[in-house]
Amino acid sequence: MIKRIVGALVVVIILCTACGSEESNLVKTDSLVVEIPKVLEQVSYDNLEILFDNIKSYEEQEIVIATTNRKSPSEGLSYEDAVTLYVDRIIPNLLDMEKVDTEKIYDINTRSEEGAYRIRTYKKDYQDVLATIDEYEYIPHLVYANNETWTELYYTGDWLSGVYLTQGKLGSIVPSMSAFGAYRVIEDVKEYDCRMDDLSDSYLLMDGEKTVLKAKQEIEEYLDAHYPLTEEDNEIRNEVYKIIAGKITGTEYYAFRVYRTLNYNGISIREMPSTQSFPNDEMVFLGEGAMCESKKLDITIGLINCYEKPEVERVITEVISFQEVMDRVAYYLTGETKFQLMHGSLEYRMFVKEDGYQLVPYWCFIAKNPNDDSTIKIYVDMETGEIEHFIY
Repeated sequence: MIKRIVGALVVVIILCTACGSEESNLVKTDSLVVEIPKVLEQVSYDNLEILFDNIKSYEEQEIVIATTNRKSPSEGLSYEDAVTLYVDRIIPNLLDMEKVDTEKIYDINTRSEEGAYRIRTYKKDYQDVLATIDEYEYIPHLVYANNETWTELYYTGDWLSGVYLTQGKLGSIVPSMSAFGAYRVIEDVKEYDCRMDDLSDSYLLMDGEKTVLKAKQEIEEYLDAHYPLTEEDNEIRNEVYKIIAGKITGTEYYAFRVYRTLNYNGISIREMPSTQSFPNDEMVFLGEGAMCESKKLDITIGLINCYEKPEVERVITEVISFQEVMDRVAYYLTGETKFQLMHGSLEYRMFVKEDGYQLVPYWCFIAKNPNDDSTIKIYVDMETGEIEHFIY
């Protein structure tokens, strides 16, 4: 689901004077590929144990500030045209079907006078649905239910573009299982952070062995084939950032629980932290799913990529030197605890603006407190040096 950030459990600090000078030392962005590994090799801090030796360089593409917006597939369409779009194209695409049996499609309408749910079959009551639409704009909430195969799809055509889908494989193990309760048949075994862990472990899925890395690649291909609602050349794509391997109850097979966000030009867009504590001006992302056979998700909950192709506002050519970035992070974590700095990367954050959303690049560091095993993500603005942290 796409989660709008509504709270503020964040510390913000600007450390210009703390690092010994009023002005930051700016360097050209194309120098980072040489500077980063050199700095990581040389720096040493009493309160930091640095456990990585480089940050993936993005020298093949520009680092930019860009703007985008969301577009619901039903935007500008009448209710009748929107339903036709869903029934003829979107739902068959999500279910890998050439055509959907409309006997199994239902429309949930919450606009009754009593405020209760009114469930109508698409085929039998379609004209009645159209007849009840007055001046207000109605967005269909469609449910596809096939009890023979335990397949269920709940599609909200609103601006969130939410999808809740179970394809039936895991549902056959626990009949009548909905996407919301699906994970009860998966017993977690091992968690993988796709951005920094070894993904070579292999597990037996319902149709054969699969490494975690191969599963990540196949799921991203599946998502990009089924869930984009934007142009094919859009640089915003789906990304799997975490996978949990788990044993399927009562069987010899395993499944992968997957967590997904978006990325822009191959650079991750910040995902939703587990604390769900955010400032009120940013969009973060969370989609979940489960894979039990090759090249598809058996369960999908949440996020659809419905962002328009970003427009570049400006290219960032100068940033704070990486030496200063590391000094600021070390100062920020000053205290009795010696943190383990597990990983560093470049990430985009998406901020809410009056006319859309702005993508801004940040340095991102994952730090672990060895005393209580807690994890925080530290974000450093590449141009200003402003630092924020979030608990994950």
